[in-house]
Amino acid sequence: MIAENTVSVVVPVFRCGSSLDELYERCNAAINAMNMQLQLILVCDGDRDESWSYVIELAQRSPGGVKGILLARNRGQHVATSAGIQAASGKYTVVMD
Repeated sequence: MIAENTVSVVVPVFRCGSSLDELYERCNAAINAMNMQLQLILVCDGDRDESWSYVIELAQRSPGGVKGILLARNRGQHVATSAGIQAASGKYTVVMD
């Protein structure tokens, strides 16, 4: 189901967990300024740092606003992006890298 006032933002995540809070805050502010809702989709591409734990924590603090996808192993940016696009449910979808 497509949410009429939602923008899905898809971001492949690889070794950048500590920057996800800032990413969420900035995306949320920009989308809210357009009177829209944010759906941030973070796709962890099998990295071995702590990125997935950051995604889980952010999703718990922002229920409904953040969706995490964990790929079983590193498949590359294009596969991660495609997985995020498939999970998007907003009227508009934006890919950030």
